[in-house]
Amino acid sequence: MESISFADLLDEYAFNVPQRGDLLSGEVLSIFDNAILVDVGAKRDAIVPASDLSSFEGDWRKDVAIGDTLPVYVTQTPYGDDDLVVSLKRGLEAQDWVTAVEDMEAGTLLQLPIVGLNRGGVLVSYRRLRGFVPNSHISTLRFVRNDEERDRLKQGLMGSVLPLKIIEVDSQRRRMVMSALEAEKEQRKARMAELEEGSIVTGRVENLTDFGAFVDIGGVSGLIHVSKLDWRRVNHPSQVLKAGDEVEVLIEKVDPERERISLNRQAVLPNPWELAAKEYQEGDEIDGVVTNVVDFGAFVRVPAGVEGLVHLSEMPTFVTDNPAEIVQRG
Repeated sequence: MESISFADLLDEYAFNVPQRGDLLSGEVLSIFDNAILVDVGAKRDAIVPASDLSSFEGDWRKDVAIGDTLPVYVTQTPYGDDDLVVSLKRGLEAQDWVTAVEDMEAGTLLQLPIVGLNRGGVLVSYRRLRGFVPNSHISTLRFVRNDEERDRLKQGLMGSVLPLKIIEVDSQRRRMVMSALEAEKEQRKARMAELEEGSIVTGRVENLTDFGAFVDIGGVSGLIHVSKLDWRRVNHPSQVLKAGDEVEVLIEKVDPERERISLNRQAVLPNPWELAAKEYQEGDEIDGVVTNVVDFGAFVRVPAGVEGLVHLSEMPTFVTDNPAEIVQRG
């Protein structure tokens, strides 16, 4: 048989020739001051050049050791004696795009810092990539129409951390879109699952309306109806609460499907009727404030916090039988 050299055998071996744009996995063979030699299973070893390594912040040598397996991106396919040149930076970025798709499909809840602003939204740092969060997907910005006000609010967000979910990934266009609203939905769902009807929690008043007060109880909002704000009659929530107040409330009902929580402040306050029963006896003389005057008498609030009725028959009617001419509110 004709003698065949080892070099000839190598030439005849059917290696897969790496192509520009391929993402390969390679084992670190050697580390030099300005390059890394990597075995990617091809006919020749690949080299990570100094120009690529210089793009890393700090000393890249601290994070690389001989024997490590690294993702690399082919930037130059060898012809003849040319080097097989790869990029570790782009390899790591390509791996991050793969991870981004996995996070999107899994619905992973992320906590990411805001690192930049533009007209359409904010930029966040995701591994070695940048993600974009549109204004319409940030609760504090979505309904702000004034450009100056929106810009002011965005400046205040710089450096803060947002809970986010990835909603679009396009590695070819280097586009990754995220949503804070979707993340908030996930957080609300998880928080509502934790709530127990009948438990007492502390929250902060967010907003007052004619029909009640909305209270944040740890990432979700519940409503205290005006009739459950106090033992005494309340015409408007502003009579007993203001935005920013910290309040203790009873969780009356949780409706996960409609994302509604009914709260009760009255239930955690001392019952004034029990206090009145202990404090007052029939025949006691006490002072009170007229709260309302009606055709059949007047309602009076006493120091214990309850209202009693002074019937017309218990009023001095020798001059008039109209309660409004005898006493007035206050």
